[in-house]
Amino acid sequence: MDSANAIQQLVEDVLSHINGGGINNESFNHLPDNEQFVGWIRSLLMNFLESGSSQKLVADLKNALGYILTHYAELNKRDLELASALGACTCWGEVEHCEICHGEGSPGWMMPDQEMFLRMVVPALLTVNRSKAKNRAHTQDEETSDE
Repeated sequence: MDSANAIQQLVEDVLSHINGGGINNESFNHLPDNEQFVGWIRSLLMNFLESGSSQKLVADLKNALGYILTHYAELNKRDLELASALGACTCWGEVEHCEICHGEGSPGWMMPDQEMFLRMVVPALLTVNRSKAKNRAHTQDEETSDE
């Protein structure tokens, strides 16, 4: 179960609880592995159980879900851009039954998108090169001072 479906299932369980049902503890097992996020959801639930205010919980959950979906969309966009910059399929070659790459689309699988490569990869390469140049200069200085 993906994160978005897990979150949706948890929200449905909470709403079911408000309407007299129970919260399925299995819903927590499929949430993203993020302590801060899980803590936030649990805090919302604890506040509800302590206050008994279902209207506040529903409003808080809607706000939380809006934030989560916005954040997810931003991360998904960045993931797609990075895959493009590295010449990877959008599944990163991790989905054997991918209709695009059939599980072969890891970085370098296709020609990187030039604009994304220049924006996302070149700055990192420049930083690596500067660091290597500094290390070489430092090593040469030490060798010269030893003589």
